[in-house]
Amino acid sequence: MVKRAVIVAALALAFAPATARADWLFTPNIGATFGGDAETGITYGASIAWMGDGIFGVEGDFAFTPDIFDVDDTAFDFFDFDLTDSRTTSIMGNLIVGIPIGGTSGAGVRPYVVGGLGWMNFNLQDNINDLDLFEDNKNSLAVDAGAGVAGLITSTVGIRGDIRWYRGFVDDDVIPLGLAPDAFDALRNVDFWRATGGVTFHF
Repeated sequence: MVKRAVIVAALALAFAPATARADWLFTPNIGATFGGDAETGITYGASIAWMGDGIFGVEGDFAFTPDIFDVDDTAFDFFDFDLTDSRTTSIMGNLIVGIPIGGTSGAGVRPYVVGGLGWMNFNLQDNINDLDLFEDNKNSLAVDAGAGVAGLITSTVGIRGDIRWYRGFVDDDVIPLGLAPDAFDALRNVDFWRATGGVTFHF
């Protein structure tokens, strides 16, 4: 899936108008998830965006979050066991609306709002060696929305930070082995917040 996202981004670059190529922004990022159905933890990814001279732009955003779900293994609390591993991956296509302050080249700041649609994968499984008690893997339509600020320090390097809300729409189907229904509620309609920051490369 990551390979597919890279190919799509490369094709977008190839077919973009020549006058727009100076306005591409690539931002590796790292941050945290919190709220909603997510456990507070690390998340990381990258985005590639194009911003015009006006207020509109487009973005492709990739994110990966390990250990996203706070699954309560209540029956095993006495032994302090953690029986589950979880993760989510998302690839989103977003519209950006931002106001350039100080111009679009060289040093400048751009507050923005962002939102769009995409794909999200959720995975929940046991972490008990060799037992393979269960694994639940879902692909989902997803939406995101948020706001942030991007600033160029030079004509080629800047920083960016934002906060976004994500919602995945997951089918409510069979719970594996009928185990711990409350724990598997995490794989139903899922929402969480994601705050990240990163270094932006402008080209």
